[in-house]
Amino acid sequence: HRIKSTNGKGIKALLRRVKNPGMVDVGIIEAKGHNGSDLNTAEIGYVHEFGSPKNNIPERSFIRSTVHGSGQKEVVALSRRLLKKIVDGTMEQKKALGLLGALGADLISQKIVSIRNPPNKPSTLRGKKPRTNPLVDTGQLKNSITWRVQE
Repeated sequence: HRIKSTNGKGIKALLRRVKNPGMVDVGIIEAKGHNGSDLNTAEIGYVHEFGSPKNNIPERSFIRSTVHGSGQKEVVALSRRLLKKIVDGTMEQKKALGLLGALGADLISQKIVSIRNPPNKPSTLRGKKPRTNPLVDTGQLKNSITWRVQE
């Protein structure tokens, strides 16, 4: 993308806008208690994301599989569009990061709802409402996915 300037003012303005690039965190930002468990939502999420062979719980990645798989193209495409707006000066960087965070949180939440495999074991299903999704029972895990812009 070309910055229109013959005296360097355009580049200086761009550098001022992105002096502190900031970042956006996406995932389980606030660990809250989880109904019926001694673990909080972040701990429950960790167990599902990586599995727990010791406790016979299989890996059901919902964050890494979204970031490195199904959601990657959408995030990259939006990043390009937003970067162009930041460079053009038509969007503040904080707003762009917020839009990326919102997309990331939405994609991860969708992944939680769509996971079907590996299915729950019959012993697990006896204690759950009848569902085909192994990561959804009360909705607490899905509802804990959010984002936060850090400057």
